[in-house]
Amino acid sequence: MILTVLVLVLSLASLPLCHLVSSGTVGGASRECADLKTASQKYSSPPASSMASLGSCLWTLVWLVILLVIGWPLSVLLGALYGLISPLTTCLGLDRLSDLLLEGANIGRTCAQNMRHSKPLC
Repeated sequence: MILTVLVLVLSLASLPLCHLVSSGTVGGASRECADLKTASQKYSSPPASSMASLGSCLWTLVWLVILLVIGWPLSVLLGALYGLISPLTTCLGLDRLSDLLLEGANIGRTCAQNMRHSKPLC
């Protein structure tokens, strides 16, 4: 019971005053409310000019298919080989092979970045 009241009091204390006072003019509440309104406007729906086009959605789906079919399986395989070969790089001089396997293990990451940015294949 006491813990519930304490949590309630702490959560109310962390709210800006504009949530607690309906007039919004107590102390610095009007400035906090204005800051809160500009922050909510900043994170509201984007303007129509920045909406994704159909082409970018298509490229995102293409990169998703490439990631699932090629990227992840190849990354797992090459990552396992990199894990086996990397301790031997200093002994046997396999630096080039180790670097190549590491780049191959990052194929999934590259596919995910291209998917996120809707980068075309061409």
